[in-house]
Amino acid sequence: KDASLWNSRFVLRRTNPIREAWNALLFILLAYVGTVYLYRFAFLSFHMKPDGISPIGEDDPVWKAIDIVVEVLFWCDLFLNFFLSYDDPLGREVVNCKLICKKYMKAMFWVNLLACLPEAAVRFIIEAIFMPGGEGGLGRFSNLGVARVYRLQRISRLARLVRLTRIMRILAATFSSSAHWEWFQSLRGVRIVNFIVGLIWSCHLLACGYYLVAALHEDVEVTWVGRHTMVVETVRKSLLYQGPFEQWLVAMYFVLTVFTTVGFGDISAETEAEIIYVVFTMILGAIVHSIIISEVIQVVTKTNRSQEYIDKQLRLFDAYAIHTDLHPQAAKKTKNDIMWQAQNSKNKQSFDKEEMKALLLGKIMPFGVVSALPDILYRGRLAKNAFIGCCAAVYVVPNRLPSLLAIHLTAVDYLNDEIVFQMHDFAYNLFLVLSGTFAFVGRPEPDGGEDGVAVDTDHHAQAVSSTCMTSPPMQSFATTVSRISTQTMRLTRVFGDSGGDEHLELEPLCPYRFFGHSSYFGELECISSATRLATARCEQSGSVLVLRKCDYSELVNEFPLFGDVWQVAAARREAMRLAALKRLTHRQQFRTLAALTIQRVYRTYRACTFSRQRSNCEDLDGSANRRRESFMKATFLAVHQSKDMRKHMAGPQSENTRLCKEVQSLRAELKDLRNFFRAFLRRQRSGRPRG
Repeated sequence: KDASLWNSRFVLRRTNPIREAWNALLFILLAYVGTVYLYRFAFLSFHMKPDGISPIGEDDPVWKAIDIVVEVLFWCDLFLNFFLSYDDPLGREVVNCKLICKKYMKAMFWVNLLACLPEAAVRFIIEAIFMPGGEGGLGRFSNLGVARVYRLQRISRLARLVRLTRIMRILAATFSSSAHWEWFQSLRGVRIVNFIVGLIWSCHLLACGYYLVAALHEDVEVTWVGRHTMVVETVRKSLLYQGPFEQWLVAMYFVLTVFTTVGFGDISAETEAEIIYVVFTMILGAIVHSIIISEVIQVVTKTNRSQEYIDKQLRLFDAYAIHTDLHPQAAKKTKNDIMWQAQNSKNKQSFDKEEMKALLLGKIMPFGVVSALPDILYRGRLAKNAFIGCCAAVYVVPNRLPSLLAIHLTAVDYLNDEIVFQMHDFAYNLFLVLSGTFAFVGRPEPDGGEDGVAVDTDHHAQAVSSTCMTSPPMQSFATTVSRISTQTMRLTRVFGDSGGDEHLELEPLCPYRFFGHSSYFGELECISSATRLATARCEQSGSVLVLRKCDYSELVNEFPLFGDVWQVAAARREAMRLAALKRLTHRQQFRTLAALTIQRVYRTYRACTFSRQRSNCEDLDGSANRRRESFMKATFLAVHQSKDMRKHMAGPQSENTRLCKEVQSLRAELKDLRNFFRAFLRRQRSGRPRG
């Protein structure tokens, strides 16, 4: 075991930057072998002229240097694969060197070795097969030219193309974590271009093979290259008098006509080898062409279905707007919000929840897979959420609970200052935070904050103001909530000093209780079947998992013990919310409240730490403990008095000045506590009896 752990230090894992760079370089090399090298091998090394094979560019120093670099890199890849991890059938990454070498030696090592064999070794193998004893070879191969057979040694390099699809899958998995790459690949034009590139490369591969079939024939005049003519500058000449590019172009044209089942008939197969190759091309072309065409049709129709879904939602709202006589501007903004939401939710896959539930609870799903699911659901963030964590603190959470919970969850994204739910709304969902920051918001009051309802000032302030001016002073009014608010406000009536004038004042709703990742909120109203007691808002853009109230009730019926735990936790969290609302005495921003929360938690932690240290040292020296206790009480009293003085300090003061003074005071408190703790430790060490 120790040896395997030591050997794993030399293994390059999937996320290793060196491995990712090597995969990208290897993809470029394989793309070169599948395009440029294949073209050079077929149309340059076996270039046909009326007098036979006439190679082109074999002595070019540039191509020789490129070939040497490619050979060296592939030899490096041959040995580097002994240190690359792989995934087992269960998706787990294997980093044991012994297992890696065993798997590599079973298959891909021999393919890579064949592609890296030197020319002398390949030539020896060809001579042993085609010309044993130097007496002319076997059967029909005895008529092949020695030069042609020697040039076939380079065809072993094409064995490297076996790894092309694997490298493409690895690169796709590497870039799939990037949101920009996923968006780029989801574009309809990009996906169609991918299929077209695949079709062209398939035609290029078969065109090179079709040309090699003609080049290996004894008489090039009877091949398709010698029979086909081409008009160049008003003169019709045979392809044998044309360059390699013209010959490649005609070969691509013929293969493409076979793939698309057009078949003009101007090029046909007459030799036995050509007929066999064309039959193979027809069968392969029918399969490849059908796959590509069906995929392209699916991409186009899927995009059309998505647009039809969006249009259906917009038509439904248009009918509702006409029925309710909505204002044109409000209707336009709501339609934009509906379109934005529909575009972000159209790609989400739907499934039958009952069938998935039966799959998780049945015998088809292996126990090992069910046990591993909670750690990988939503990349492990669901199992770490406090909604499941509060159950784990009381009972042992079964492995199927997170899996069954995930069936009912729906991921929703929120932007900054976006309202999640309003006070007095009916509770239909509870929310599990994956990322971002959410908060309950309220109106600051000197004696403690109050919950309020948020409105969008841009679209509703004028309408509400006109309603207030024409309605009785105590008449309530309804407000319409926009999906995205630039600033959340509360509308209140303010009377003048004389009591006769009244106007509309917008008061901002400030956050007073945060919910970060691995937290949840909105559960109390779902449990008690009451309306919302507060307004929730997104303070920092993120995503949540939405659990519907009916799905929560179903989950409680299946796990009644956890239902009691969630109910107790909801009551405790509601008490914490009310305590946080009581502390909302002045207007504060998101970052200000975050800083104050960190300070409060830190002071509580320090107080608990000193309390534990005091209880552990009571038996050392009673008088010293009493002096320390009195000193600590005096210190904490001074701290709280200083805090109260800063809190009730008279006179106007800007937010920045107040924060700076609080930071300076906190630093002084920490310095005093640090000095006291050091002095106390010195006294304890000096007064402790030795031996």
